[in-house]
Formats: sequence, structure tokens, C-alpha cells
Amino acid sequence: VEAGRHPYTGRMGTLSPDDHSRVDEAMKTAHVEELAERDFMQISDGQRQRVMLARAIAQDPRVLVLDEPTSYLDIRYQIDLLRILRHLAKSRNVAIIMSIHELELAQKSADKVICVKDGRVFRAGAPEDIFTRETIGELYGLKHGTFNERFGSVEIGRPHGDAHTFVIAGAGTGSAVFRQLIRQGKAFYAGVLHEGDIDCELARDLATECVAERAFEPIGDKTIARAKELLVHCARLIVCPSAFGTINARNAELVEFARSHGIEVMRVCEGASEDSHLEWEE
Repeated sequence: VEAGRHPYTGRMGTLSPDDHSRVDEAMKTAHVEELAERDFMQISDGQRQRVMLARAIAQDPRVLVLDEPTSYLDIRYQIDLLRILRHLAKSRNVAIIMSIHELELAQKSADKVICVKDGRVFRAGAPEDIFTRETIGELYGLKHGTFNERFGSVEIGRPHGDAHTFVIAGAGTGSAVFRQLIRQGKAFYAGVLHEGDIDCELARDLATECVAERAFEPIGDKTIARAKELLVHCARLIVCPSAFGTINARNAELVEFARSHGIEVMRVCEGASEDSHLEWEE
């Protein structure tokens, strides 16, 4: 880190008290004070990244250029690094330019984004203008799968073939079920969901069809009728919510409709998580 003060030293390369103070401040900013007496070659990649950042900070830069600074770092060090960079930009007015491939990190940390494709500037603008389904799809040539701008994530896309499963979800109760069905290669329908609901956003990327009602509105006759049209062709109905509320109360009609038509009704076991193999109960 002291090497960062080299441009400010004289012929003898001696550090002044002010240089030492700036080195200490840089190490504190980069959260590497505890590494002061450690061998640089004996620390982790994440720690090395922060030490190198501290050396750059010690130079009092007006512009900081970083080449893929988050590559090969675990999520903790990625977050730490980006928090430090945001602090530098805000508190010291340092212009920070970095190349990065992690879309979700760029979307959440950058003030401006330049997309490069085939060696040329493809598009530039604010994150909210750049990170859209259409722009990211065109930038990377996505033929299978989609970019979800709400989540900042890429979904692998819906399976081919006919759907024989209908999933009732809402308020995030269905995301784990959706993804398990995708991993199993099973096409499915989803509903009745409300526009803007987190499950609705995901279902529109993964489900063969997502039956949705307007946000904050009770489920109407036309919407419930469409859900029944799809459900009647299914072999099973998976119910994710433990109970229905006021605006999605008519989903209970789908449960009774399934039972009256001999369609297997299954409920997600409480405590199941997306990381584990989900189990179903009748």
C-alpha cells in the first residue's frame, strides 16, 4: 500500500508523516488494516483485491480504472468491494470506471453503463434504461432463456412440450416450485396471479402460460374462466399458498374445480426450500 505513495516521494523514496497518514487512511477505507503485517502472497484473492484497491486509493486518484475487479471473488467480497467503490465515488468524488460481467452487480452499483459488443459501443445509458429484457437479450444474443429486469437474473427458459401441471402461487410462494419443475423439464401453467406480484413476474418467464389479473383487483369471471380452461387439461394442481386472501380468494374455486374433475390436488409441504428437493402432499 505504501507503494501507492511513490509518485509523491522524492529521489530517496522516503515517506513523510503525511504519506504514512494517507496510507493508514487508505487501508482503513479498504478494510485491510488487520492485514498490515501479513505476507501478500499468503492472503486470499479477495483480500488481495482489497489490498490492491488500498494501494490505488493511497495515490489519491481522480480516476480509478478497474478490470473485472469482482471476478473470482465470493459474494461477500464482491459486496465489500462494491460498497468501498461506491463510498469513494460519493465521499471523494472519484470517477470509477470498471469492466464487469456480473449483470446483477452492474445493475445495482453503476451510475452509468456502457455495453460493448463486437468491439464497439452497443448502447450506453442509466442502468434502468440498459437492463431491460430486450436490450440484454440483444446484447448477448439470447435465443434460449430471458433476462428478468426486476430480479436482475437470467432464467433458462420454459421447457418444450404440453403442460400437464397447474400451479397456484402468489407472494413468492411459487418460485421454488417453478424452478423445480423447470429443472425436471416439466412444462406448467401458473395462476391466478396478480400483475406486479413476484411470482407473476417469474411465471411469465417460465410458465407455458401465466393467467394474471390486474394488480390489486379481485379475480374476475373472465380470468377465472381462462384458468379453468387450462386446468381441465392438467393431471395435477399444485397449491403453494397456505391460505387465500381477499383479492385471490377465487383461487379456492380452482381447487374445488380440480377435485370435481378428478385432477390430483397437491399442496407444498411447509418448510420446503428451493435448495432442497421439494416434496408434495395431498
